[in-house]
Parts: sequence; C-alpha cells; structure tokens
Amino acid sequence: MLLCRPAAAQPTAACPSEPALERAIGALASASGEGPDRFTLDKALTELRVEDLGARFRVTLRGQTRVYEDAERDCERRARVVAVFVALVLSPGYEPEPQQSDRPSPPVTKTTSTPPTEPARPAEPGEREASTHRWAIELGAGLALAPLPEQRIVLPGVGLAGVWMWGDWGAALGGEVPFIAAQLLVGPTTAELSRTPAHLGVRAQWQLGALEAGLEASVVGALVRVSRDQVSSVWVEPGLRLSAFVRLAERTFTPFLGASCEWVPTTHSLALEPDGPLTHTPALWIGATAGISFGTSGQRAGAGRSKIESSPEQVQTGFLADAGPGGL
Repeated sequence: MLLCRPAAAQPTAACPSEPALERAIGALASASGEGPDRFTLDKALTELRVEDLGARFRVTLRGQTRVYEDAERDCERRARVVAVFVALVLSPGYEPEPQQSDRPSPPVTKTTSTPPTEPARPAEPGEREASTHRWAIELGAGLALAPLPEQRIVLPGVGLAGVWMWGDWGAALGGEVPFIAAQLLVGPTTAELSRTPAHLGVRAQWQLGALEAGLEASVVGALVRVSRDQVSSVWVEPGLRLSAFVRLAERTFTPFLGASCEWVPTTHSLALEPDGPLTHTPALWIGATAGISFGTSGQRAGAGRSKIESSPEQVQTGFLADAGPGGL
C-alpha cells in the first residue's frame, strides 16, 4: 500500500500527493521496455513510503531510504525525484547500500548540474610535450636526367637541404652540386655541361602509417656552365621545381627517397661558327635522390601520449539532472 503523508507537525496536504506519485511512477512503464514492467511498478507502489517533512521529504522502498531537501515544496518535481529513486531500486543488479543516518541529500533544484572542471594534470616523468615546430637536414646523392632529341644528359651529384616545418606545412632551402660534367653534343663536336641548382620552396607533409610523405613546390636558380676547348660560358637560368619524397616517420635519423622535376622556361642556344645554332640547353630535368634525413622526430602537436579521464560526476542523464547535483 502506497503511504504518502505529511509529518505529524505539518497541517498542510502531503507533497507530493498520491496522484502525482502514481503519474510519475506510471510513466516509467511507458518507456522503451528496458525499465520495470507495470506489475513490478504496481507492487512497488504498495511498498513505497513517502513522508513530507516540510522543507524535506523522505523516501523509503525495500529497506532503502533517502532524504531530500526541497524548501520550495515543488510537488511535481518531488514526484519525479521519487520516480527516479524507484527506478534505481528496481533496476537489475542494484545492490542495496548500507543505511546511514537521515542526512539529507543536496537540495533538489531546477538547474542542471555542471560537471566539475578537472584541474590541470602535471606532466609525468618521460612524458614530453609535442611541438608544432620541426626541422631537418637532408643529405643525399642522386642523378639528374635531361632528355634531348639527340641525346640523354645525365648529371650525378650530391644535394643538401634544410627544412623547417610548422605542423604539416613548412619551407625548404637546398641545392645540388654535380660530381662531374656531362658530355653535350654540339653538332660534330662535344662540350662539357655542368649545372648547379639551388631551390627555395613550400613543403607539405603527412603521415601514412609508419611512413611520412611530402610534396614540395620551389623556385629554382641554376648556375649553368658550358665549356669547350678551354672556352666557357656561364649564366644563371631560372626555373620551377616540383618534388616528392617518402621516409620513415618519427625518427631522428631516417633514410629517404625522393624524385623531382624541373622546368626551365628559357633555354640557351649553342652554336659553332660558321654553322650557327646547333642545339640548346635542356628545358626539362628529372631527378632521383636517396639519402639520410637528420632532425627532430616529426612529432605533431597532440601526437604525444594522451590520457582520457572521467569521473562519475561527469556522467549524467537528462532525467537524473532534474534531481539536482546530488543525484540519488
């Protein structure tokens, strides 16, 4: 039998009333079916005891008792709090708690509780803070190939580049020096061709599992020297360069492979007297490089060890929020 009555010293009507309690508790059976069924709720109503203590009210069911503060005496809200308490006691796997004194729970309020802010956790030993700034020095050896209608020019050389990254974007400055000069056919004779390019560009990098790949777009200025019979001509030719590379990710020392393509918009004609122009310098250079990269490990911001922590106070449902900060 549902017992809902005011305390002996209170002359006013019981708050919450029996009809309000029956409506609130009956609403539990109209949910998705995960809660108690109607028979269980009807049986619980006969065991439920709600006592109006004025600014407080006491709820007892199956040996479990809670006392709630409610100075406003909002009867409908009290009925909803009682329904939540009933659902908790009737939920599967609920373990009765040791009964304490009639210490009241925190007041029932209309505002939804705000999860407490977790204080900043100090860094633990061995835990490093990730940085968005990274740098690297790249040293490699490679070949530069220039296709011409009459021949293929091959220049072996060594290259050095410095890279500075901000997150996934950065800048690169580098250059290559040939080991030896290439032989260039000029009509019936040959000349020696050497080319020393320097490049400055923008680089983008991204991680693919254990590998790191990147693309770089650069402007190029190349020092070109053509020599024949101890007579030399030297000039600087501008160009554009697009390159790509792949290497192991997050290593201080790591090997890398690279490929590049340079386009020279303005070529130079090569002539012999009295025959006139016989050929021209290459407009396209294709390169391949292999080498070693040294620098910071490529650790991105937020890529260090992370820790997700939660507390029971941060897990609530919309229905329980109406019961105030103390829950049940």
